[in-house]
Amino acid sequence: MLVRTGRLVGILCILTVGMNWLSASQNTQPGTLTTQDYIDIQQLYMAYTQAIDFGEPNGRDYAAVFTPDGVFALVIPIPTVPDGSGRPDASPAPTCPTTAPWHVGTQATIRGSVPDKAGLDVCIATLNGSDDLANMAEGFHETFVTTTRHIYTNLRITPQPEGAHGFVYFNQLDVSTKPPTNTGSGIYEDTLVKTMDGWRFKKRVHTHDCVAGWRCRETRRPVNSSGQ
Repeated sequence: MLVRTGRLVGILCILTVGMNWLSASQNTQPGTLTTQDYIDIQQLYMAYTQAIDFGEPNGRDYAAVFTPDGVFALVIPIPTVPDGSGRPDASPAPTCPTTAPWHVGTQATIRGSVPDKAGLDVCIATLNGSDDLANMAEGFHETFVTTTRHIYTNLRITPQPEGAHGFVYFNQLDVSTKPPTNTGSGIYEDTLVKTMDGWRFKKRVHTHDCVAGWRCRETRRPVNSSGQ
């Protein structure tokens, strides 16, 4: 009886170890995410919004949600003429920033994104690396203090061989007005990687919606275009 019991215990131990090994190997395969990964990525998105809205004055906590070489690409559809919806002809058309810490971006930076696939005529500006990111956030805090709220909805996280892809809707509110005023909207398309310090943004492509009162044109580039 004791021998049989010992054998049974041994078999159960082997099965338990085998199942644990199989579970661990499945969770660490490239292109898969664990439940904890999904939770941690969602927390990263919330950390981003709080860092830009209420973060440290020097912007370093904002930069910390990116990898050290992280890229933020701002994409703004180029408007043509007012579309008759009431916006005065004299109203300035939105443009991408061109002064430090911003850099003029290229089409290659947003390759595969929604505006790239749609063939939208856009301007692109980038922040490259921790210093650019922190400097932008510092200027943002100086301008808006704590009067903005970044609101994310419809977040979708997709496993990728190198980490994950995130897609989320965005609205920005000015809470200094009552009721709060929507001052911007758009989408983010994100490349996420898991580092020694946890999940971080490798690249964010932030596409603004076309500004109300302006018609944004679409220019279809040749399929084999090599434009950068």
